[in-house]
Amino acid sequence: MQTPLYTAHVNGHPVRYFRADDGGLPRHAFLDLLDAVALPEDAKLMFLRMVRNGQWKDDTQVIPTPTGPVVTAPHFMAQGFIGVLGELGMNNNPIDRAYTEGLTSACDVLMGDLPPQARFEAIISMGRKHLGVDQ
Repeated sequence: MQTPLYTAHVNGHPVRYFRADDGGLPRHAFLDLLDAVALPEDAKLMFLRMVRNGQWKDDTQVIPTPTGPVVTAPHFMAQGFIGVLGELGMNNNPIDRAYTEGLTSACDVLMGDLPPQARFEAIISMGRKHLGVDQ
């Protein structure tokens, strides 16, 4: 059972961030991000089907939380989704900024009171794990 590391507010909606099993960058609750964009239900369902059944299906995880199962996705999926919004003509800058600030805050929770140099090294390590790059 996982509880969120951090909950941000993106476009007035809560977006939860969870610890990554591999020690990489925190994962986000994918449906939370979809809700933050206020997409129609059929569009949300289409995006959910794409990530759960498409080429990135192995990158999503369903985790148990106190409020029920949550589909989590890695940072690159949020980047791609937010980028698509811009391609569709939506102003994605406030969503990108709020999502990224939330990710940063979730990383801060993981790093705790580390000194600056150790924080830098920890973030680089998380990014490398996220990308699947050898240490």
